[in-house]
Amino acid sequence: SKIKELKKVEVDNLVFYYFEIQQKPIPERVYLLPNYDEYGIAYKIREMFLKDTGYVMPPNAGQMIFSHLVIYRGKLVGLWRRTINKDSVNVDITYFHKPTANVENLVKEEIGRYKKFITL
Repeated sequence: SKIKELKKVEVDNLVFYYFEIQQKPIPERVYLLPNYDEYGIAYKIREMFLKDTGYVMPPNAGQMIFSHLVIYRGKLVGLWRRTINKDSVNVDITYFHKPTANVENLVKEEIGRYKKFITL
């Protein structure tokens, strides 16, 4: 087996190292991730994760995001919260930028899956 060469790239004064691999296309899907999900808190440097979101970290949060995350094609596009009532579950989305109609539809589908899951 061939040993892969470690590559280096600099983006916005941040240095990243990686091995070049053949990647699968990012699925056309929205994910509603829970608060404290590792996707939002597991990395020390989150500048690239938050880039172009307009998200402002709460005071004393360091660089951690403790909110529920809306992820589209691997990028943070907003936050969500749920309200559980006696007979229903409501999910509210706060987008960082105006979403396309496609993203809105994908979010609605994901909310439907979440509501079905939470009412089990």
